[in-house]
Amino acid sequence: MNLRIGGYSFRFVFLLILILALLLFYELWSNQRPFQLKLLGHNYLLGWMLFLFLFIPNTTLLGRNIGYMVWLTILVIFISVVPHYIKTESHIQWTLKWYLRSFLFVGLFGLTQFIAGLFGISLLTQQTWHDNLARINGFSYEPSYFAMYMLLGWGTALSLLSTPYRSWYTFWFITAIVVLSSSRMGILVMLIASATTVFSKPLKDLRRGRLSFQNLRLVVIFISGVVTAVIFFITHLEQFQFMLVGIAYVSNIDHSSSQRIDGFIDTLTVFWNNPLIGVSLGGLPSAIGALRGFYIQTQDEAKEFEGMNVYAEVLASSGLLGFILFFFFGFCLLRGVYKLIKYGDFKRMFLLKALLAGLIVELFILNFNQTILRPYLWVHIGLLNAAYFVLKDNVTKNKIVDGLHPYKKF
Repeated sequence: MNLRIGGYSFRFVFLLILILALLLFYELWSNQRPFQLKLLGHNYLLGWMLFLFLFIPNTTLLGRNIGYMVWLTILVIFISVVPHYIKTESHIQWTLKWYLRSFLFVGLFGLTQFIAGLFGISLLTQQTWHDNLARINGFSYEPSYFAMYMLLGWGTALSLLSTPYRSWYTFWFITAIVVLSSSRMGILVMLIASATTVFSKPLKDLRRGRLSFQNLRLVVIFISGVVTAVIFFITHLEQFQFMLVGIAYVSNIDHSSSQRIDGFIDTLTVFWNNPLIGVSLGGLPSAIGALRGFYIQTQDEAKEFEGMNVYAEVLASSGLLGFILFFFFGFCLLRGVYKLIKYGDFKRMFLLKALLAGLIVELFILNFNQTILRPYLWVHIGLLNAAYFVLKDNVTKNKIVDGLHPYKKF
């Protein structure tokens, strides 16, 4: 939730983050203990931030740029302090349980939006299809943003289905909510992630020279379900025609696809024109506006010229030099977590694996959306990073990894 002030958004989650940070530093100061930074790839992340700070004036909207850097700083503070609150495996389990429940609470509000819409009642609803059929958006600006948020929980829940912490009702409820949001990209990402999960196990079996009947049965059920859904959609195409509105080649109106494609091309063009240092984190709309012959002077005007594809945005904003630092931060984060999962005890690592799966799903759908400064993305990164250090310390203490020195290898 957020408060709009002069075209800018003040998010209440930032206030909570600052409170957490102040409480931590007060506790450290009271006990005369130093602050220990536990953050994978922190050198690259801090280097990227410093690079962006140096080029804050590189925009026509200085206030927007300053606001974006304050925003980024608060998010980095969050992922830095979380490891000081999550210190044990029981903390991870408790946090993950309530983290997934938070998606149920938000999804329940989205379901209420959908039901209320059928009776002509709007509860923060931004879009409708027809006949009071709401595209649920929860507390987000639009359905696609809502689906992108829910996919963090969905990917995490999907990974947990093969563990003792599986929750089928959580998984299917979030699935239903994303479908009701009618986000085409959200539904497509769920299909791709599900197919990857279902087919990966039989492929592993083939490499080992054996086949599991249970895994084959799961493949057959998945294929049958997808084929049934496709046939049902095609045979009832007239009723579902509205779902294709905005998609190029299958609809007379292709605003959804064309806006994404045009935004992506413009974002790459901005990078090409400013390849080394970019146009600053909050300066991309000004640069895109200039490409289209507009001079951006207000925050509301900037909203009309957002880029597309988070990674292309970071590239255009940071330039090649800054993007290299950002890339290596992400690489260190994913590589460190992956190696710990690979060499650790699965019974203790499946929670970390679930958080990693949720992040990978989110990183994929960010190809089709904008703005790296999404609080829920950094909250998830913070939880993943904190869980890594808890389990890494336990690996070191209990010698779970045979023949490896954890501090050298991870």
